[in-house]
Amino acid sequence: MGLIDVLSTYKRVALDTDIFMYAFNKHPEHGQTIKKMFELIEQGELTACTSTLALSEVLIDPIQEGKHDIEKTIKLYFKHFPNLTISPVNNEISERAAHLKVTHNINVRDALFLSTAIISGSNAFITTDNRFADVTEISCINLNELISENSEIL
Repeated sequence: MGLIDVLSTYKRVALDTDIFMYAFNKHPEHGQTIKKMFELIEQGELTACTSTLALSEVLIDPIQEGKHDIEKTIKLYFKHFPNLTISPVNNEISERAAHLKVTHNINVRDALFLSTAIISGSNAFITTDNRFADVTEISCINLNELISENSEIL
């Protein structure tokens, strides 16, 4: 079963920063799959959310490299992409993140993303990171593992 088949079982997903990085950089291995996922989100077949932390993280390289046109494009993307909610870190998310960090021994950044996903009502968290294997509060889908297990990724 490929990512798109897996995603069809969910109504709302949360996206880790690496998913945006792969999309913006047209990742050679995951690019087509991620593009298809964003098409589903854009068309409203799936809704998505992420933390405002993702915006900070994807802006770092363009800012460091002085690529103001790319910086502007990314900001517009995050502001206007249909069916994508950007959730700010608030007290509720921070408190839940503290519990997740302690329970799963993950870093605060990861705990904030997971907390955002859970509190936003997402059914799954999409990432390429393997640090979420023991998380039980939300389904964590590792794109790398899904692709390696399946020859057909779409």
